[in-house]
Amino acid sequence: MGRGWRAAIGAVLICSGAGLASAQAETLADAIALAYQSSPTLQQQRAQLRALDETYVQARAGWRPTATAQVTGNYAKSPQAGIFGGVSQVESNTGEGVLGVTQPLYTGGRTAAEVRATQADVLAGRQTLRATEATLLQNVVTVYADVRRDQALLLIHEHDVAVLQGEVDDSQARFKAGEVTATDVAQVQTQLAQSRTGLTAAQGQLQVSRSNYAAIVGQNPGSLEPPPTMPGLPADVDKAFDIAETDNPTLRQAQITEEASRARVAEARAANRPTLSLNANIGYTGVLTPFRGYDYDRAVSATATLTQPIFAGGVNSSNIRRSIELNTSDRIGIEAARRNAMQGVSQGWNEMITDRATVVSEEDHVNTARSYFSGTQAEYTVGQRSTLDIIVAEQSLVGAEITLTNAHHDAYVAQAALLGAMGRLEARYVVPGAPIYDPAASFANVAHKGSVPWEGLVAALDNLGAPGVGETVPISAPAADLTPRLARAVDPVGAHPAPATVVPTAPVPNTTSPQTPDTLGQHVSPPQDSAPLDRNAP
Repeated sequence: MGRGWRAAIGAVLICSGAGLASAQAETLADAIALAYQSSPTLQQQRAQLRALDETYVQARAGWRPTATAQVTGNYAKSPQAGIFGGVSQVESNTGEGVLGVTQPLYTGGRTAAEVRATQADVLAGRQTLRATEATLLQNVVTVYADVRRDQALLLIHEHDVAVLQGEVDDSQARFKAGEVTATDVAQVQTQLAQSRTGLTAAQGQLQVSRSNYAAIVGQNPGSLEPPPTMPGLPADVDKAFDIAETDNPTLRQAQITEEASRARVAEARAANRPTLSLNANIGYTGVLTPFRGYDYDRAVSATATLTQPIFAGGVNSSNIRRSIELNTSDRIGIEAARRNAMQGVSQGWNEMITDRATVVSEEDHVNTARSYFSGTQAEYTVGQRSTLDIIVAEQSLVGAEITLTNAHHDAYVAQAALLGAMGRLEARYVVPGAPIYDPAASFANVAHKGSVPWEGLVAALDNLGAPGVGETVPISAPAADLTPRLARAVDPVGAHPAPATVVPTAPVPNTTSPQTPDTLGQHVSPPQDSAPLDRNAP
């Protein structure tokens, strides 16, 4: 009994080459393509990137002219004494219109630095979009594998219940014949009740995985085909490390973010440099009513303004120091991102090869357990095995099949995690031919909006006189001869501490206003009961 059921279970084990395929079976590529097009998280990130594109346009506006128009009307009525006495009311009204144009000629390099910074911000935003996409695709792979795993586990538990129900029927018949005891029957019934509990849990877990699938992919799962091997897996871990060094989105984002903060150092330094602008105004003034345009007076003016900051109360110097420290933080962040990327590759690689080895060993385990159960079942029918023996054999096979199913699942999910750490878990790699969102196209649509023909000349002048980054804060490393040791301290607890039987329920006095408040610039001293660091201590 049970060989047909076992064959059905083997057909749905993840990556086993067969599956629950049908004429309208859903593939992993279908799920990825749907999630890629419909995910709210990904669409939201794309909108944020398009908003970030506009900062580049706004930065370039510093090289472009601005024009304003102003129209004012004035009415006045005032008393006026006459020559022969008496008072008359004198009314007057005037109108004025002014058109002004301002063209920056040189901003001290500030606009040039701001443009470089915003350009780097846009590029860093694209890496954030890549990281969001990788997270989404990894979630898709996970929920896809979860559903297939839970479908296989449900079949295992259903078969387990069916086998044990048959054993209960058989043991009851043998009990009536006097071949087994009531205890033997109770053993099988107990195991059947436990297996039914496992079946209920498996049914619930499958529904949870299906709901997770619907939330990530955007539709309920149908019949899911076995997923193929993930494309782009490296032949060895060194190749994976090399790819991650250049393609990991988090690492690339950290590198580009440092470029942006470096440009902002130059932007802060430009605040101390002179600026030059050209202003032109044309205005008309005359009687507003009755309107006679030919009577209006016209005034035209052109002004070149050179501005040199002399003293800003220390704000400019403070901004320079602040931007330098932020750049230092970003430079350190590159190494932190690189370590995280290498850790992700190492972890994904090791999990993948470990799970693959587990699959191989568990396949042998399942085959052995299946032979063990079949032999025990045959011997049980002729009275050579006890009820306990067949229960043990049955549960051994069930456990091996569950472990194998989980190993298939974990090995496949590890492939996606490895590709994600490498920076290769993207729709363009795993689903070639699918419509791909191009952030560069969206950027190109807005990059030059509002530009003027002479903008390039102004930009060239501004870039020519732009300040450099200057000296940056060096990143210190630990001294080579440093031998750190923990500071000595007396253990205030002791060897036999008393238990805390009473907990304070009222506020402790003098806690609303600290006696020694923290202040900026105040150094923190070690506790008085701690001895200083002794380099010669053992």
